Amino acid sequence: MNKNLPFTQPEQDLYFNVSLGLSVLRKLSSTKKGKLLINNERLALMIFLLKNPLVAAKLLTNLGHSTLQLSASESYSVRSLAPNLDELLDQRLLKAILIFLAQRKMLAVSFRKLEGAMYTLTETGYQAAEALVGPFFSTVLVRLERLADLNSVPTKVLYQQIYSIITKP
Repeated sequence: MNKNLPFTQPEQDLYFNVSLGLSVLRKLSSTKKGKLLINNERLALMIFLLKNPLVAAKLLTNLGHSTLQLSASESYSVRSLAPNLDELLDQRLLKAILIFLAQRKMLAVSFRKLEGAMYTLTETGYQAAEALVGPFFSTVLVRLERLADLNSVPTKVLYQQIYSIITKP
């Protein structure tokens, strides 16, 4: 029998995930030269890495990049020691985030033949992303700067590495 918990799980809250999506799009949606970088898979992957900083730290280390600084609770919590790969593969939350942003005219969408839909923020979206302030979002932005090192790594390789990190005994 599957019962819902009597409280909202923060990592499943739509507004929390929208704020992470806004932050990802603000920092990683394009290169300095204007090349678009964020599609469905990449957005889901970056949100997953923000919610699972231990996986992100191991991924950066495995790929030869500088790692993240983590607190003890981020390194030794049940969630960090046993991350849920299903979150990365579940497209329902990603769809909800994209619909939320599109309905509020915060999302600009371009189409590329090989990658499909590519996302950036509109001016409204950028203003909303800049309004996200506080210690938590400062940490998110610092982590996104580290995760920007992964922009040149193919998404398929990132998924393979994450799967290896999570399933490693």
